[in-house]
Amino acid sequence: DAGPKIVYKYDLVTNEIVPVEEIATHFAGSPGNIYVAKDRSFYIVDSIGRQVLRFSEHGKLLVTFQDLANLSRPMDVVVNEKTGDVLVADGSFSHIVVFNSVGKATSAIGRRGTGPGRFRAITFMTSDDDSLYVLDRLELPAQVIDWEGNYRYSFGESELLFPSAIAVDKDQRAFVSDSSNNTIQVYQDGQLIMTFGGGGSAPGRFRLVTGMWINGNLLYVADSLNRRVQVLRINPSAAVLASPEG
Repeated sequence: DAGPKIVYKYDLVTNEIVPVEEIATHFAGSPGNIYVAKDRSFYIVDSIGRQVLRFSEHGKLLVTFQDLANLSRPMDVVVNEKTGDVLVADGSFSHIVVFNSVGKATSAIGRRGTGPGRFRAITFMTSDDDSLYVLDRLELPAQVIDWEGNYRYSFGESELLFPSAIAVDKDQRAFVSDSSNNTIQVYQDGQLIMTFGGGGSAPGRFRLVTGMWINGNLLYVADSLNRRVQVLRINPSAAVLASPEG
């Protein structure tokens, strides 16, 4: 929660929510995007502080990822769980800085410009086993590249105006939120197959989606201005969502 600078841990079994150990003192600005690793450590973007911070499950600061020469305005973070590399998207230099697990910058992916493999205003990233998905509000709205930065394909050029978050399920269906109309658009192999949502505060409606995450057949949506996280069930055989989970 960027307001009080608190991370909450919600137990899906007991329905209990508890704050993680105080982390606010580590941030120069408000906490930004979050990535939760398989070992339950979590990474949080601090754009004002020009850094990404990795914490243990219980809130202990483990590693600081910072490179003042190449990282000016971090926007999002993704971890390559196979190699341990930490990829941080920069909104000023319009590239992705690759750090090793101990916090040293080793390379960069992409650069400012137009066309495949180039970026101008990265907003969000996610990944699957083989690919990195990068959203950009001024360039190709959704690009798919491999972990080395090689361009594969793009999508959403005709539909997405301000892509703000993306999540990909096990069937490589990409769920992309669009802040311009508060919808979530679903793509398969780069083709639009479904749109749902829209502005409002009713179940299944959104007011500024700032993050999404998929676990199994559940889609978690950070619905920022409605001050909630909505959970929707994904039909495992088709891109159809049932009613929000109770």
